[in-house]
Amino acid sequence: MHCIFVGAESLFLKSLIQDTCADLCILDIGLLGIRGSAEAVVMARSHIQQFVKLFENKENLPSSQKESEVKREFKQFVEAHADNYTMDLLILPTSLKKELLTLTQGEENLFETGDDEVIEMRDSQQTEFTQNAATGLNISRD
Repeated sequence: MHCIFVGAESLFLKSLIQDTCADLCILDIGLLGIRGSAEAVVMARSHIQQFVKLFENKENLPSSQKESEVKREFKQFVEAHADNYTMDLLILPTSLKKELLTLTQGEENLFETGDDEVIEMRDSQQTEFTQNAATGLNISRD
């Protein structure tokens, strides 16, 4: 599960932050910190519990969805953001891949990363998340 939050340039973690408005940070392998309003924390925890359930059950996709299409889309997405966790992400169950793609759908265009590790989200509030370049764990809100 660790690869979900740190792999693909942390885009799944960033998408979860954007989707739930919770402050999430990786404290250690297997340890994720969640802060924020009660609603934000509940939403983030619900997403994470869904990820765990899909990972543990290795559920198949409903017959209406093409498994090969989801695998192809996920592979393209992950390879476009390749890092040390690419192979770990590619072997995730297809149902979890679909869930992660749904989470990031349309959000890839929201994030721009530069050499200074600042991620901008283009919206009316102009929220910025700054990551500690050494650890990638500290997240602060302007």
